[in-house]
Amino acid sequence: MPDLRLRDKPEGSELHTSFRLAVAAIVLVLGLSQSALAQQGWEMLGTTSSEPRIEQSIIQIGKGDGRYKAIRLDIKRNDAEIIDIRAIYGNGQTEVFNVRSVFRAGTSSRPLTLTGGDRFLKQVIVTYRALGPVQLSVFGEPAEVARWMELGCRSVGFNVDRDIIKLGRRDGEFKSIRLRVIGNRIEIYDLRVVYGNGEPDNIRVRAVIPDRGQTAPLDLRGGKRGLDRIEMIYRSQPSFRGQAAICVDGLQISSR
Repeated sequence: MPDLRLRDKPEGSELHTSFRLAVAAIVLVLGLSQSALAQQGWEMLGTTSSEPRIEQSIIQIGKGDGRYKAIRLDIKRNDAEIIDIRAIYGNGQTEVFNVRSVFRAGTSSRPLTLTGGDRFLKQVIVTYRALGPVQLSVFGEPAEVARWMELGCRSVGFNVDRDIIKLGRRDGEFKSIRLRVIGNRIEIYDLRVVYGNGEPDNIRVRAVIPDRGQTAPLDLRGGKRGLDRIEMIYRSQPSFRGQAAICVDGLQISSR
């Protein structure tokens, strides 16, 4: 007859139970609950991690353009960490702005002042890291360019005289004027500048200008102004011979 008595537990069963308990303890130490995994029905197959890739974008400004005193960066479509911005001037020199800031999509950087003076801006290179497709746009604030231009000349005589130089520059923007003398030494006393809107400005000069010499720049009251005419009081020197002329130059300001 078959032996119906209860048999002892198979050898090694206690060891097997201890092993399972040890594995469960390790899982719990790692923060992974077996019951939680079972409830979700998911099995971990593996893990990996990566960092968003650093990219560079080059914005070409163009030959013959690009005189700017500041630039600004706009960020669209996705957030981006801007590492640095490099301004490349026409002579090849580089100016680096270390930004190291994260910008939300739809925001802009602060204005970055360029120290290139009157050099042309050739390229802007942006180094950045973005989580997705991003659109970067560079804006420039045009720099003011100043240049001297001749506004008019007038022949002068021997004695103390008053004269008027008609300029007719009502629509111009002039910050300063200067007087040039050609042909002989001239002593300039006073000037009366009449602006394009009819307002006068009295400027005291009191200077002797040698032949082919000029005064220092004479600043105009009220900043950049259009000019209608200049009324002047002057005298030629005793050694005056022949003809001489007084010319007026204006310092014109423009954004290009």
